[in-house]
Amino acid sequence: MPFQRFHILRPRSIGRFAVIGGLNTLVGIGIFPLLYWLLGKVLSVNALVVLGWTISTSFAFLTHKIVTFESKGKLHHEGVKFTILSLTTLGINLLVMNLALSFTTMNPVLIQILTSGAFAAIMLILSYLGMNYLIFLPSDKK
Repeated sequence: MPFQRFHILRPRSIGRFAVIGGLNTLVGIGIFPLLYWLLGKVLSVNALVVLGWTISTSFAFLTHKIVTFESKGKLHHEGVKFTILSLTTLGINLLVMNLALSFTTMNPVLIQILTSGAFAAIMLILSYLGMNYLIFLPSDKK
């Protein structure tokens, strides 16, 4: 339909995005404490943030590609675009983590949970728009 081609949001994907986004948030928040507990003695906090980001971003990409947007696009092309979009969140995360560690005595796990919670609403909106318009395009827009 021509109307859907220019529609800002894909209504079928919004509900799935919320559910999968919630699952991905739980994975993203949960992975850092797990890694910190398992590897905190041998890896730096920055290395753990990057490792956690890599695991949660891979999980998020696959669940959004398969479940949320039911994309049939090329894995490599969509993966590169998804990674570029996600690198922004990694940069913000590392910046906040290092600032918090420099100026407070807070535990890194608590910092990570607070950071994730603080940016959740903003990232939800930006992630949906980025995925909807830049990464997982409807088949009629490819």
